[in-house]
Amino acid sequence: MNSESNIIEGMCTWSVRTKERTVPASVYTVNFFACQSGQLTWENPYGAVQMTFKSGVPQETKGTYQVCISSKNNGFDIFTRNEGNGVKDFTSEVCFSSEKKKMIIYVESKNDVNTNKAVFVYRTVFLGNGHGSLRPKDCRVCSRQELIKSFCSGDFAVHGNVKSVSTIGGSENRGEAVVVVKRILHQTTNIFQNSSDTSEILGNVNFPLYCHWKKHVKRGYLFTGNLKIGEGPVVLCRIKFGLWRRLYHKNICDSMIIKT
Repeated sequence: MNSESNIIEGMCTWSVRTKERTVPASVYTVNFFACQSGQLTWENPYGAVQMTFKSGVPQETKGTYQVCISSKNNGFDIFTRNEGNGVKDFTSEVCFSSEKKKMIIYVESKNDVNTNKAVFVYRTVFLGNGHGSLRPKDCRVCSRQELIKSFCSGDFAVHGNVKSVSTIGGSENRGEAVVVVKRILHQTTNIFQNSSDTSEILGNVNFPLYCHWKKHVKRGYLFTGNLKIGEGPVVLCRIKFGLWRRLYHKNICDSMIIKT
């Protein structure tokens, strides 16, 4: 591996480090899902970074997805896969728009770039109308602080995958997901229990339907949340468990700072 990527604030802020200069130069990949803003820090920049941005609104929602990126560092080109759609040696904010909900943007360093660290700040906006277009906050990935706060002080934290999803009383906004649990990390009441029909540990949680979460990944997800009156167990944060393991340490809750 020629780069190291570390989760800093959820999956909306990333750090990439070039360990060595290779020929041909390496392209490092980072992914921003349902992020409204954040930044990429590139240490010892050389080669290129491929940034994939994905909107959190439903696919059927019509409108334009826009990503704007700026940097105070010189010596970098920015472009997309569309020919002619880019800016050389950019420093002021550059915006790219797409009718699709996914966009891939490349930042390429010049061979003579002379800096130990380059920072690229981005913001995204969905310029559209329709179901889900005004609800990016519900669908975005939790920040590091939000995730730790929810894990440490929430009513439940479990490791698992979604088995099935159904609507709640015909609602288009809220759904009920059946979670198959690999491990209960903690819960304040018996939300997740052994099934009488199978050997699985199951539990029902409430979540926003319009976020279109993927049900299953190989290593599972961490689900955290609270019990809310009239809604039951509500998922507040969801992250791939492999990423959570990189963040977690045994004293993580001891140093938690909760802002009010």
